Amino acid sequence: MVSGGIATFPVIPAMTQPETFTVDTPSFYCDGGGAIAPELGHPRVFLTVAASGTIDCPYCGRHYILNQSAARAAGH
Repeated sequence: MVSGGIATFPVIPAMTQPETFTVDTPSFYCDGGGAIAPELGHPRVFLTVAASGTIDCPYCGRHYILNQSAARAAGH
């Protein structure tokens, strides 16, 4: 908006940290939905945890960490 020749912009709230989840299998999917409103998610994307043990969803930014004890039990 322009007010008196000076441009003003709406205040943008600070970004929140993405949610972090621990997964028990190296391959899984993220749909961005939650328990409260699952319909507010994104298209299902299949992810595979990298050797580092973590991966971020390219749609919603959720951070996933592979449960190391589950990974050892599965032989990964």
